[in-house]
Amino acid sequence: MKEALGQEDGKRKSESYHSQLKEEPKGLKVKPINNGTVIDHIAGGQALNVLKILGIYGTTDAT
Repeated sequence: MKEALGQEDGKRKSESYHSQLKEEPKGLKVKPINNGTVIDHIAGGQALNVLKILGIYGTTDAT
């Protein structure tokens, strides 16, 4: 009866989907910040104002 309703096939698809989720590589894609602050969601056109507030002017030799 379950096969007639398509429940068995749906269960297999669900199990396959969940097994794919379990196989993803573990670990962070971005390294954590040890000491500092993250600035996120800056409104369009405000990046230069943020740099000014932080006291960042001109260029540096940093690579």
